[in-house]
Amino acid sequence: MSARSIRELLADAASRLGEITDSPELEARLLMEEALNKPESWLLAWPEKQPALAESAAFTAFVEERLGGKPIAHILARRAFWTLDLDVTPDTLIPRPDTEILVETALDLFASGARIEVADLGTGSGAIALALASERPEWHIIATDLSTAALEVARINAAANRLDHVRLAH
Repeated sequence: MSARSIRELLADAASRLGEITDSPELEARLLMEEALNKPESWLLAWPEKQPALAESAAFTAFVEERLGGKPIAHILARRAFWTLDLDVTPDTLIPRPDTEILVETALDLFASGARIEVADLGTGSGAIALALASERPEWHIIATDLSTAALEVARINAAANRLDHVRLAH
């Protein structure tokens, strides 16, 4: 197997991923960033670099997982939501961009400085509760879930985003 550049690997992966996603170039890039542990800017600056064998193998494995139907958020084990970077696992739903409308609506309903109580039932990764808490630290927010595994993910996300004022409950 001849060594291939980042550019070549990305083009091949994007071509293959185009069969299952509307964003094949983006997904290929995200998987490469993960495999190399490098930001997008590095990939753009060094497209002719040849990844080490282990990095190429990791990238190929990620692409195969994605082609097998595994959500990219589960491959990466994280998802951006609102202004937060959240861990996700198969124990949680993947936060969706359209759910940000719920956060925006809740923020618009109550003036900044208002002291209200919010319950997020079935919090999963904690996306909604944590997004609200990041914008309104004066709100009293409780996030609950039946799944202890999901609550642990929410707990990790709260700590990582320094939002320790959200109460998590089983």
